[in-house]
Amino acid sequence: MHRKAGKTVTIPLAPRTARALDLAIGERVEGPLFLGLNGDKMTRDAAARMVRRIAKAAGITRDCCRFG
Repeated sequence: MHRKAGKTVTIPLAPRTARALDLAIGERVEGPLFLGLNGDKMTRDAAARMVRRIAKAAGITRDCCRFG
């Protein structure tokens, strides 16, 4: 992931998540990982909406994920 000024940031992933991403990427070496409905790169907001929709369908609420 790239931050401001092109700084690269490493984000740790759970092994299952990393495997799922590896399967989604396949042999590709460039281009967006996720595509929107129009075939363009998915925006951050669209990805957040997708996660919320999937979490709701799975019965996951905000309260179940809070720590402390």
